[in-house]
Amino acid sequence: MKKNFLIYFVIIFIYAVITLICLLHHEIWSDEAQVWQLCSHLSPIQLLKHLHIEGHPPLFYFCVMPFAKLSSNIIFMQLICWLASVFAVVLLFYFSPFNIYVKISILLSAGFFYFFPVIARSYSIIPVLVFLAAILYSKSKQHPFLYCILLSLIANTHVIMFGFSCMLLADFIWNNIIKKYKNEKIVKYIISSVIALVLIFYTVFQLHDTLSLNQFISLNGAGIFSNIYKVCLSFFINLYDKDIFISNIIKIWQIPFILTVFILSILLFIYLLKNSKKMFFIAFVSILFQFVVYILAYPYIFVCRIFTAYIILIFCFWIVYETNENTLPRLKLNLILFFLFSLTIYNGINYYIKDIKYNYSDAKIVSEWIKKNINPNTSVITTTNEPYTVAIAYYLENSPYHIVSLLRNSKFKYVIWDEITNINFTPLALKEYLTQHGWDNKNIFILRITNDDKKYDFSLDKSFIKVYDSKEFIIYKLNNCNNLI
Repeated sequence: MKKNFLIYFVIIFIYAVITLICLLHHEIWSDEAQVWQLCSHLSPIQLLKHLHIEGHPPLFYFCVMPFAKLSSNIIFMQLICWLASVFAVVLLFYFSPFNIYVKISILLSAGFFYFFPVIARSYSIIPVLVFLAAILYSKSKQHPFLYCILLSLIANTHVIMFGFSCMLLADFIWNNIIKKYKNEKIVKYIISSVIALVLIFYTVFQLHDTLSLNQFISLNGAGIFSNIYKVCLSFFINLYDKDIFISNIIKIWQIPFILTVFILSILLFIYLLKNSKKMFFIAFVSILFQFVVYILAYPYIFVCRIFTAYIILIFCFWIVYETNENTLPRLKLNLILFFLFSLTIYNGINYYIKDIKYNYSDAKIVSEWIKKNINPNTSVITTTNEPYTVAIAYYLENSPYHIVSLLRNSKFKYVIWDEITNINFTPLALKEYLTQHGWDNKNIFILRITNDDKKYDFSLDKSFIKVYDSKEFIIYKLNNCNNLI
């Protein structure tokens, strides 16, 4: 045991250092910046109101908010996600029943090697909470309040974990209340279950009007078959290689890897069904719930979301290993788990290297260019695309510079996701807008997104001069602002 303790410590230490190096190099992108900007500029009550639009439960935001109020450096949010990932790995190695090869394959998988510890999103805190639930599962009778609160926290990380939390709570209620309803000692289980129900279903209240408020998330029943195709395709392709999903091109030599991931996943469900119908049902319903959310509201899914499904599988097999120790075909299951997670190692290493070698986001270099080349006293920096520009807004915080949203004619701090957010100005419409709002004595710069510029190429209009461009962003300077039209 002492030998394993030291081996595990060395492995975890190396993992922590390697992932920290990438984190410190990582450039913030829009979704990460949005969380920080909201926590920085809104009060707790304002944040809760805004999250109706955002479509996210509040747990991660309230973890970040104290640091956002005390500091302007987003590194604290990044460290929350990194520490959560490292702690999850500690729990995996020291408390899970898997053998060392399975543990290492999970450690090196794309989710744990890159996406959870490096990309600062709410998904990063899901593994540690789920692993804590796995540890407490067999002790839930002795610690009902702690276990139920933990289920509540899981539900409040992201809407895709709502189904999993509900399934575990239903299992807890069945084992400790319904099966023992004649027992007078069930009061504490009833109280803890009620607390969990209130906190879990708070997510329903939090998100009940998101579909009507957020113009980027909507139920699309008409395109349901197309969405099913997109979700299933992206789930298995994106798990192996995120680039394939973005390009929508599958190379012949990559098909065997994708099919292998699919077959191994099916085999895991078969073994769950054979060894624990309860865990099979929990896994199946929980992951199906995720798929339904994707299909109905948001058919484009990326690796960090996909890996939450495999976190659920890890939980279920964790419990199965502990409860069926003598009858479980461990060798076969260990091989399947090992190969499943090993197939994703390429994706994590690939993105790790790219993050170190290249800019994950151009927001940082664009903000640096602005600080070096634009005079804040004589210039106005504007944007026509809020979702992408929010990362630049973060990098310009606590400087003389700020960005004006042309959509709202106000200082831009964070994205609101309403119908205005989706407007893309034509060159003529933009000139008409600027004429109405003045700034005659200012140099006007317009932040554009490369993809937006493919639709409306401002360089074709001589009123706009391109002064900077990168892979993601283009900056135009308005020429002859006193005679726009």
